[in-house]
Amino acid sequence: MSVNQTAHTRLDYIDVFRGISVAMMIIVNNQGDWQHVYWALRHARWHGFLGADIVFPFFLFIVGVSISLSFNAALAKGMSKRVLMRKILRRTIILILIGIFINLLPNFEFSSIRIPGVLQRIGLCYGISAFAYLVLSPNGRLAFASALIVLYSCALLFITPDGIGINPLLPTTTICYLVDKALFAGHTYAHAPVDGFDPEGLVSTLGAVVSTMIGFFAFDYLFKEDKYTNGRKHWVRFLTGIGLVTSGLVLSLILPINKNLWTPSFALVTGGIAIIVLATVKFLDDRNKSNACVIPFKWLGFNSLALYLCSSALGKILATFPLSVAPKQVTIKMWIYKSVFLSFASPHAASLAYAVSFLALWIAVAYVLYRNRIAINV
Repeated sequence: MSVNQTAHTRLDYIDVFRGISVAMMIIVNNQGDWQHVYWALRHARWHGFLGADIVFPFFLFIVGVSISLSFNAALAKGMSKRVLMRKILRRTIILILIGIFINLLPNFEFSSIRIPGVLQRIGLCYGISAFAYLVLSPNGRLAFASALIVLYSCALLFITPDGIGINPLLPTTTICYLVDKALFAGHTYAHAPVDGFDPEGLVSTLGAVVSTMIGFFAFDYLFKEDKYTNGRKHWVRFLTGIGLVTSGLVLSLILPINKNLWTPSFALVTGGIAIIVLATVKFLDDRNKSNACVIPFKWLGFNSLALYLCSSALGKILATFPLSVAPKQVTIKMWIYKSVFLSFASPHAASLAYAVSFLALWIAVAYVLYRNRIAINV
């Protein structure tokens, strides 16, 4: 991780989208009481789609956008592909190690540590997608993404412990579960649909790579300024997003939308929604760059990944460190939630208010960093 004083030219609408993504991640990951969460902020248990399921795909989508934006700029400045490959490998390893470190907090229990995780998945998706972007031609990238969709779909539908295509897509019969249980036994997500499965497992990362690649396809083909005349480029973006959502819904008739498995239908639907949202942000930015409503998201987007990982670390510390308060010991988070937020609101509203307050803290941090043009590079 490095801290740089920066004045580089940035695209405001992309920072705003980054900020929206990290704000949503902070909100859904830091509810005050997990027993009282509004449905729009919950994840679907298995098949299906709820509000929180859109958050992680948005983050990976903008990682893909950033790959196109940063690599094209680096290559235009004369940076060699060899140097960029070293940077990709280093950043991938750093993200995975930071993710493992956060999973170890606060007690560093190596015997039960969760090995997969959100940052680990971000690292793998970034690494695979960035290498593909760097070494493949535009047509080669499309072929690679298409191959991932086809091969992963076939693996989900046909590789099961009961025989080819027998009882597929059950929590205990998917190839994702089989691999996670074999590689990470005793080190998977404690609240997964079944023991031994991990929603950020190894095989399901293939679907998440597709979400990341949709990001750089979107920027290359839809958001570069020279692609379309002003009269039609916005409509092309919106229609492309709608088309991607539609294709995902059609595919879901065969392969259901499932965030835990990150099915190709899930990747297509969420990728299409991400394009529509980014197109909307771009449309509004073209007309009013000083809109006060989006300024906090611009601050967050300026250091999105660093703010996310720092907020994750603090959130976990607050949720696990005990605070001795009579008559029994509670965590710091639960004491704050009960003594402050639950004192004036219903449980669901109090749970959301805690998350919003936690977000407000990080918006303040983001403002300080943005005001001083300090970019924390992970």
